[in-house]
Amino acid sequence: METSMETRSISRTKLERKSSVWKRVHRDRYLYLLLLPGILMILLFRYVPMYGIIIAFQDYNIFTGMSGSEWVDWTNSCVCSSHPISTRS
Repeated sequence: METSMETRSISRTKLERKSSVWKRVHRDRYLYLLLLPGILMILLFRYVPMYGIIIAFQDYNIFTGMSGSEWVDWTNSCVCSSHPISTRS
């Protein structure tokens, strides 16, 4: 009999914790809305440009796009670093 009561009390406390989290989120919803523009700016200006870096490692073809272009590994980097102009600095 004790195990069923213990199980009920454990499940009840888990439910209370979950509901208290949602209560806090609902209570502070305006603060989360203030956070939203900052998070969107970080995503837009820090992570979206990373997608363009992929072009440096592909034999990019405008007609096949990013997903259809072949990977060239470090070939482009080696060509750029071995060029005489890059060693003049």
